[in-house]
Amino acid sequence: MDRKTSGLQTLSLSNAMVLNSRLANLSRKRTNNIGSFAKRLQALKDQKFSPTESAAEVLYKFAPNHEKLKNLWANAIKGASLNSGGNTSL
Repeated sequence: MDRKTSGLQTLSLSNAMVLNSRLANLSRKRTNNIGSFAKRLQALKDQKFSPTESAAEVLYKFAPNHEKLKNLWANAIKGASLNSGGNTSL
């Protein structure tokens, strides 16, 4: 049971790191997609969404996924390394 829980915690940590990375990239002043991000936010104005844990989940859902490719295995390895006390570099 501990191994399964540890694996889920590792994947959860990795997913949180990717989510925060995307949000940080969207909040940078010198990014190429500020205009498109602002347009996406305007398009979402006055729309109702189901309750979520945080606004970050909504931003993550509508963030431009095609600009930076993500690799699930790299994220899992990075999360496992961080979870076991290592650093995030591969």
